[in-house]
Amino acid sequence: MNALPKTMTFKQKINKDLQMNSEAVMKDIKFPDASCRYEIYDAETLKPENESTYVRLMELGWSQEDFAGKTVLDIGCNSGALSVYASQLGAKHIKSVDIQTELVSFFSKVVKEHSLPISVASAGVNDLDPQKDKADIVLLMEVLHWLVDQGMTVADSISKIASLTAETLYIETPWDISEPAIARKGIIKHSDYNMDLIINELSKHFENVCFVRFMTYFGRMKDSRRVLIRASGRRTAALSLSKLRDANLVSVSLVRGSNHIEMVTTPDGVKVLKTLPRNSAILKLPNKTLEDIFAVLALDSNKVIVTPERIGESVLYLAEDGHSYMLFPFVGELSNFFPKPLAHKPVQEPLQVALDVRRALRGVSTNTINTLREHTPKLPMIDLSALYATIGERSDAIRLKEFLREMIAHKDKVTMETLDAVIHGDLQSGNMLTSPMGEPKVVDLDLIRCGMIYSDILTCAIFFGLSFDEVSKAISIAVAEETRALSKLDIVHAVNHCLGWFRNSIKTEDSSWELRVKRTLMGFDTMMQLNQLLS
Repeated sequence: MNALPKTMTFKQKINKDLQMNSEAVMKDIKFPDASCRYEIYDAETLKPENESTYVRLMELGWSQEDFAGKTVLDIGCNSGALSVYASQLGAKHIKSVDIQTELVSFFSKVVKEHSLPISVASAGVNDLDPQKDKADIVLLMEVLHWLVDQGMTVADSISKIASLTAETLYIETPWDISEPAIARKGIIKHSDYNMDLIINELSKHFENVCFVRFMTYFGRMKDSRRVLIRASGRRTAALSLSKLRDANLVSVSLVRGSNHIEMVTTPDGVKVLKTLPRNSAILKLPNKTLEDIFAVLALDSNKVIVTPERIGESVLYLAEDGHSYMLFPFVGELSNFFPKPLAHKPVQEPLQVALDVRRALRGVSTNTINTLREHTPKLPMIDLSALYATIGERSDAIRLKEFLREMIAHKDKVTMETLDAVIHGDLQSGNMLTSPMGEPKVVDLDLIRCGMIYSDILTCAIFFGLSFDEVSKAISIAVAEETRALSKLDIVHAVNHCLGWFRNSIKTEDSSWELRVKRTLMGFDTMMQLNQLLS
C-alpha cells in the first residue's frame, strides 16, 4: 500500500476518494433525450449548460426571499432544473414529479448524489392529493397545454392545481393554440385553450393574478409566445366560484358575522355568494327536502324572501374544502358600497315583513316539516348570570328577570312534536333591507329550521324591540290566517330562541351593541306583557 503524502491526512484522502467516485458516477449519468433544451444543466456542478437555460432562470425573477423556508411542488419537473434552482434559493423541501420514467430516473440520481432536499416521484397531476401533496409554492411550467391536450379542461386543470397550492402558483404556458407545439397536433380548439380562459379561471381561485412577462429564452420562433403568470391569495369561495360561468369575485365583502359573504359579478347581474355555518340545519337535509323548501320559495306567493340560485346542479354546493355555499341575487343598493360600504336601507314595517315570511313558508308540506324537524337543533342552554348583569338595575329589572327565568324553566316543554312550522329563524335588522324598487326583502337562510307558527313574528318583535300594541296587531292578523291561536308555548320558544342570539350579542361589543341590547330588552318586555295576557 502506498504511503500517504505528508501533506494529506487520512480524512482528507477519504474525502478526496469520495469526491472522485462521485464525479465518476455523475459523469456516467447520461442527460435524458426527453429533456427540453431549456432544462439542461451540468449534473456534476448543477450549473446551466446553455444560454436558453440561463436566460429562462433569469427571466423567472425568483429570489431567495420568495423561496426561503418554503415547500415546493414541481409538476412536470422534466430534468429537475427548476427544482434544483428552488433548492439553491433556499426552499425547505421540494417534491418533483413527472410522468416520464427516464426523467424521473435521471433526476433521482442527481438528487441522491448531491443530497438535495428533494423527493422525486413518477406521478401525473391526477395522482396528486391535496391532503398529502399541497405545497407553499407550486410550479406548473410548460405543462398546462399538455393537460388540455390529454383531455382535461383548463377549468379542471387549474382547479386541481389550485387545490395543491397553499400560497403561490407559477404557471408558464403558451399564449394560445398558435403555439407550434399545439398547432402541429391540431387537437386543441381555441375555445378550449386561450389566455382569456386561463386568466378567468385563475381569478376564480386566486385574489392576485399577475402577468409577469413574455419569456424570450426560446429565441424567435414563429407564432410562439410563452407567458409567465404568478397567482397568489387563495380564495375561500374558489371551489364554488369555479362552478359559475363568467363570474368574478370583487373586493367587496358583505360579511356581518363569522361566515364569508362575497359580492360576485356575472353577465346575469350581481350575485351574493355566502358560506353556511356548520351548524345550519339545512346542511343535514336530504336533497329532496331542500329542493321542496326552495320550490315553495320560488312560487309567486313569496314576495319577500330572496330565493337562492343554483350553483351547478343544486342550490346548495358542498365543496371539497368542507365549506358549503349558496348563491343569491343581490337585492341591495350598489351605491351603498362606493366609495365605502354603508348600512343598507332598513325596512319600514318589520312585522309586516314577518307576516309575509310566514305566508311564504306556509306552503311547505307536512312531510317536509317532519323531515326538517328531525334535523332542527334544540334550543340553546342559557347562563342567566351574564344576562342579569346586562339587564342591570332598570326599574322593571326584577319582573323581567323573573320572566326570563320562567321562560327558561319551561323550555323543555318545547319538544320536537310541538314544532309545527318552517321558520326563517333570523328576522333581525341585518337580514331585512329595502330594495332599489322600494320593496322589503329578507336575506340569509342559514337558520331556516322547524319552529312554531308564530316564531318568526315574535322573534322579529324581540329583535326590533317593538311595542305591545304593534305586536298585538300583527298577531291578530296572523291568528285569522292560521289553524291555531297564539299560545304561551309560542312565547317560550321565541324567547329562548332569541336568548341564544342575545347571549352571543353581549359577548361581542361593537358600535351597535348598546342599541341591540336596548331593543332586545324592550322586545322581552313586550313578550312579558303577551305572556301575562295569555295567563
